[in-house]
Amino acid sequence: MKLANKDGKCCNWRDKGAKGLYFLGAVLFGALGFAAMIHGIILQLNLGFTYGFVGYLIGLLFIGAAKCCKMRMHESCCPDWHMMKD
Repeated sequence: MKLANKDGKCCNWRDKGAKGLYFLGAVLFGALGFAAMIHGIILQLNLGFTYGFVGYLIGLLFIGAAKCCKMRMHESCCPDWHMMKD
């Protein structure tokens, strides 16, 4: 069994680019957010810490989205797709 849309195209090829973007977003937001959090703690900037924490959380969301796309059978990743036999 593989996931396919109504045109019969496999779900995997379409999500490869999206998965890459999700990981890129996770790295950017996660790393920058974490760095901003540490910077905020060192300089005792409440605002810097808050921005960093929010950025870090956004990074975690991107990681979640990327993992969701990796699990091909996950319905929320492929809402329009139906199961097809090979």
